Amino acid sequence: MKRVVNTVQSILIFVVIFIASQIVASLIGSALHFNGDVGFMLSYLLSMGLVYLFVTLYERTEYGNVRLIKSSSKGLDPLALFVGVILLLAISITLWPLENYMPSDSRVFGDGAWTLITIVVISPIIEEIIFRGRFYNLLTHSTSPFWAAVLSSLVFATIHLEPIIIIGGFLSGMLFSYMYLLKRSIILPIMLHICNNTIAYALHILS
Repeated sequence: MKRVVNTVQSILIFVVIFIASQIVASLIGSALHFNGDVGFMLSYLLSMGLVYLFVTLYERTEYGNVRLIKSSSKGLDPLALFVGVILLLAISITLWPLENYMPSDSRVFGDGAWTLITIVVISPIIEEIIFRGRFYNLLTHSTSPFWAAVLSSLVFATIHLEPIIIIGGFLSGMLFSYMYLLKRSIILPIMLHICNNTIAYALHILS
């Protein structure tokens, strides 16, 4: 029972930290007049940097140690990357019919260079470090690797807010988690996430 309570507590603390970081970054961005592509990138970096910092501090305070994010060279596996991309495409194709029955993606992104770099490169790197790395490791203090993967993927999906993206985000999050566990390296999930965001951003711009 204690492990369940600790797991739920860790999830709630993470969500609170995430929301608070978005608010703080937004306020600072407004005060410093973060505008346009560069402003979008700086606000994102600030908010996610705060998330990483405070989740790390919470893990150290609660458990006395911070588990390292695995980043071995085993993550540089072309075959696993290829299989992962095929599975991501399969997820997209499977979910495509559902888009007619769910609210469309209402997110609005710029098409400037820094927005492109943020979404396609910076975001995948930081989100994988936080969700498949820091948050996953935090959950493994109180639950099994399987449930840590499921719960971190669920939170990862939910923060995207859009229904169709939540479903796709959960499935892709589970794939990223599996690859992280399989190769014991954050490198492969980052590369898969980059491929996923590249495809998604291209389709978003074209639509």
